[in-house]
Amino acid sequence: MKQDAARAALVKAEEEWARGWMEKHLGLVMLYYADDAAMLSSVRPPVEGRKAIGEFMSRLFQLPGLSTRITPGRAEVSEGGDMGFTQGKYESAIPDAGGKSTTQAGTYLAVWRTHFDGSWRMVAYSSNANPK
Repeated sequence: MKQDAARAALVKAEEEWARGWMEKHLGLVMLYYADDAAMLSSVRPPVEGRKAIGEFMSRLFQLPGLSTRITPGRAEVSEGGDMGFTQGKYESAIPDAGGKSTTQAGTYLAVWRTHFDGSWRMVAYSSNANPK
């Protein structure tokens, strides 16, 4: 039963995190990253630590024409209910220096753990663009 409740809470956290991305709501997105979180990508160097992720996300969200759609998919939780992972799909329209948007679609995998207050925090996020 504890595992079911933990999974439901993780799904809700991921949905809120995804909504923050889609609405470019920095505060909502950052609520779900742990202090020692890392963002890994196939298209840029790693971003490590909540502060650095916040700075990166702030710059990203300021890009004119940026739009992101996140579709959560699978969510699994450890037997103890304190660790979990989620995976899903994303699609982003990313403007280049000239203002022309390029669409990138791919998948992501996020590792989560419970925070001292029982809420879920993302500790690792990795995304990969679909092959062209």
